[in-house]
Amino acid sequence: MVSVDGGMCPQRAVGPTCLEDLKAGAGVNGDSGISPHTLPPWMDFARYHKAQRFFEEHAISLTMAWHCSLVMGFSLPSLLSALVFTQQSGTPAKSLQRYIRTFQHLTAWHLGNIFDPASKSFASLQQVRQLHSGVRSAMDQHMPGKTWISMYDMACVQSGFMGAITILPNKFGIHASEESMEDYVFFWRCVGYQLGVADRFNLCSLGKDISDNIVWEVIRNVVLQDLAHPPPDYSPIASAYIDGLNLLTLGLPVFSVRSTLAFTYWALGLTWVSLGFFDTCRFYFLRLLLLLVGWLPPWRRFLNRLLFRQARMSVRELNTSLAACQFSCPITGQQLLSQCCPVTGQRVASQPATASSLGQALSPEEQPCSFSALGLALVPGTCLLAVLLLLAAALMLGLVLWLFSGGLPGSELFSDVCSLLWEAMRSLRKLLSTH
Repeated sequence: MVSVDGGMCPQRAVGPTCLEDLKAGAGVNGDSGISPHTLPPWMDFARYHKAQRFFEEHAISLTMAWHCSLVMGFSLPSLLSALVFTQQSGTPAKSLQRYIRTFQHLTAWHLGNIFDPASKSFASLQQVRQLHSGVRSAMDQHMPGKTWISMYDMACVQSGFMGAITILPNKFGIHASEESMEDYVFFWRCVGYQLGVADRFNLCSLGKDISDNIVWEVIRNVVLQDLAHPPPDYSPIASAYIDGLNLLTLGLPVFSVRSTLAFTYWALGLTWVSLGFFDTCRFYFLRLLLLLVGWLPPWRRFLNRLLFRQARMSVRELNTSLAACQFSCPITGQQLLSQCCPVTGQRVASQPATASSLGQALSPEEQPCSFSALGLALVPGTCLLAVLLLLAAALMLGLVLWLFSGGLPGSELFSDVCSLLWEAMRSLRKLLSTH
């Protein structure tokens, strides 16, 4: 575009400004068909790499936000239909494997360059794009009459991955500058582009202020409405996910659907139904965990280090997992012998499956979790122990300060911890008194 004085005018950004703009994509195929090798005209690698550093600093907070968004997002009918159709989320073991693979991909995207064709990040993201295409085609064939995995669906999923962090950073233990949050929105604009989301329907196309407004609209007018009257398959799928997650904690029920929803409602400033004793404990554990993550950088870095250790293992295994269709199709879960995988179109030669192929020949119930389950299993137990120790130390320090200096000068962390503890004690006492 040329200006009146002969200079080049900046190209006007295109993107949604409200939820209605996104809903216009409900009947549009969720893949624009644009080549992943074509850089968008708005690409800024300086901002992109800043977002990567943001992930390195706040990995644990992002992971917890994804967890909360996923439990709520299961209530979206069209997205739940895709999960049910693929038959890969119906049991704890299947669900755990599915979301371990999701974590693999997310880690690769955040730690690499999704625009570099030679990188694992690029391969990972394009594998997910192919999976979406395969599921979309299969659902169109078996359940015609609706546009599956549309642009609108892709935008709703996008809001789940970045929305909670950008609208509620403090609730998830993130104290970052507005510029850092803007850069993270830009990162997800890049991810959306590489997944085939057209700029017109890319939730992050017009920056953080507009994306935040749309995220709030999605939450209030879509997610909360669907969650109030969830589809019949919501409870089985959500329970399978939570039970699978608890397999990483040596089978201890550290997480639950109700406590996760209660935490999310609290973060949104909403009230949730009363919880039982154990769910109340889980609810306050989540709050205390993220409170300390936000106020104690050493604690945050320790948890991040555990996640990064897992992330490095994930990236090393990613090449193997990308070739998983050699033994089973990621769409149908069927064992492949002399067939073509519907995702890649690659013909697989008939051969016996071996345990060295990440156990792909075994059913998800039979195969062990080769994804360093022990490493992640230590996280909840270590978190709980460290939180108790830190809480005891904070209370002792606060008591000493109060006794010898007549107050708690500048101890905002101590004040927050005490308020949370007092609120938890009152809730538990009220709960016990009703039984």
